[in-house]
Amino acid sequence: MGNDQGRRSPEESSRGGTQEFLVTLGKAILTLIFGLVALAALGATLCGMLFALGGGKGGSVVVFGSAILLAALVYAIIWLWR
Repeated sequence: MGNDQGRRSPEESSRGGTQEFLVTLGKAILTLIFGLVALAALGATLCGMLFALGGGKGGSVVVFGSAILLAALVYAIIWLWR
């Protein structure tokens, strides 16, 4: 006589847990990739700054380009885990 509509079977419950684990794993892998690229962009930004301070031409282009990339990657990581 009970209402079983709100209950899940053990198979459905484990499937949901597996799917949730895979989504979290995917997010973690994407975060790792984005983080490594962001670290490279940070390094390029710092190298561009040193290059521009040394009087080299094109250093400011590297700084602005890599800083924009860095900001976009940080935003992507935040959006991914929101």
